Amino acid sequence: GRGGGASAVSVELSSSFLEPRPSPRWRGSNRVLLAASCSWCLFVNHYSRDVTGALEREIETVVGIDASKFQALNSAYFVPNIVAPLVAGAFAQRFGATRVLVAMQAVAAVGHLVFGLGGQMKSY
Repeated sequence: GRGGGASAVSVELSSSFLEPRPSPRWRGSNRVLLAASCSWCLFVNHYSRDVTGALEREIETVVGIDASKFQALNSAYFVPNIVAPLVAGAFAQRFGATRVLVAMQAVAAVGHLVFGLGGQMKSY
């Protein structure tokens, strides 16, 4: 009936499920490419998050702002990091993780390019 007793559930896995199956499309150079691209994404992610702190004094001097305004600017720089994981997760479920990763990295690359060009042109 509806008693509070626990019911035991038995799950059996076939031995073929537990044995690794080599995938022909992820052999050799594809694994190296995957490792290199993951490493690059991690490097760019780390660089983009830490570069503002390392350049704080230079940004304050060039832009002509004090530390409190810099911190406000730095906070605004990180606001997309609050929403992006939620959006990316929903998109990954709908379109696939690989496509979303490539698209997000492309958006980040364009953002870094615009940020860099703005610095070169002294257009703040």
